[in-house]
Amino acid sequence: MKKITAAVAALVFALALAACSAGNGANGGYEPGTPGLEVLDKAGEGDRSPPAATDAGETDVYKTAFAKHKPDDIVVTFGGYPITWDVWFYLMSDAIAQLGFTSVADWSDADGKAAAEQVLAETERTALQLAAVFKAAEENGVKLTEGQWAELAKIRAEYETQFGGEESLRRDMWDYYHATMAVFNYLNSSTLYQLGLIEAKYGADVVDIEDGVLREYFASREIFKAKHILLKTVDDSRLPLTDEEIALAQTRTAEVLALLAAYSGTDFGAYFDELLAEYNEDTGEPAEGYVFTPGQMVTEFEDATRNLGAGEYTAEAVETIFGYHIILRLPHTNEIPDDFDAVDPDSEYGGTYRETVLDAHYQVFWEAHYEDYDAYLTELQNGLAAEYGKGFEKLDLAKLFG
Repeated sequence: MKKITAAVAALVFALALAACSAGNGANGGYEPGTPGLEVLDKAGEGDRSPPAATDAGETDVYKTAFAKHKPDDIVVTFGGYPITWDVWFYLMSDAIAQLGFTSVADWSDADGKAAAEQVLAETERTALQLAAVFKAAEENGVKLTEGQWAELAKIRAEYETQFGGEESLRRDMWDYYHATMAVFNYLNSSTLYQLGLIEAKYGADVVDIEDGVLREYFASREIFKAKHILLKTVDDSRLPLTDEEIALAQTRTAEVLALLAAYSGTDFGAYFDELLAEYNEDTGEPAEGYVFTPGQMVTEFEDATRNLGAGEYTAEAVETIFGYHIILRLPHTNEIPDDFDAVDPDSEYGGTYRETVLDAHYQVFWEAHYEDYDAYLTELQNGLAAEYGKGFEKLDLAKLFG
């Protein structure tokens, strides 16, 4: 399970970066066509809200907290660029998870208050990075082309297929990341805006996908491919399960390990897939498995996969913040097909493999332009003063989640 999906990996550039009053108008108080925010404005029906409950007894503290403000309420502006509540909420939820505070039961005691300060500081930091990217696009006159709007729709359609339909994707984006589909589109658009910004600053010919430099880079890169069977110890809001539920997860993990150890057939991969279909609780796992590079998965998962040879599995469960993983490492290729742009998304070169190639594309760019691009965005970022909207000056997480 990736600690950040490809959908939200749109921050791949922004995360390398070391005033107007906030108001709430018909579109949140910002100008129509503002980079990034125009994507939120064009969200479809229901895209700016969490998915509906699947049963009358469902409770979700994150949904309750999200509903305390409107999605287009402006939380903060950075040099006039607004960050809306739905975007801030995703960034804040991610900060809670990445800082390891999903188990905080009381945000009002001394430890909870200290954790809340860290969460809000981290949320502001990542919000500022996003704002700098979109502000740079705005200053350089970067707009999404018709082709890029079509690319956004294509990205979403591909993920809907991968996750088993629109509602499944909508629910998984919320359950795992507390992101609405509008935020999903917004984050993906940040990559497209950045590509437009790069073209504006450095010219259109950055690196062709067929370029020999990219092929050489990709061939030398550490790349992993693996499937896993996950038995979760947290719920869909990433809050800990009960002791009884965790004990059951341990029991089921032991069952799978025993079945794998006892297997004496000739097609271990097919048998692993059978057990995966029966036991796996990672609903977002691609059918072909995960293809990833260092830093894309939680550390324990990456380290365990690195220590396996192709066709080997972890004889003991690997424990992460998500639960217990039984990992099977798969063979892979570091070669890029000559007709990569025409590759069938459902082929062995599609899906997460394709994402990994495109990530290598970005990395080649970094090696050529990192220092200049980083200096440009850092200078811009340092000049963007934060001004919080009314009611958001200092969010009280105890009240928000209470």
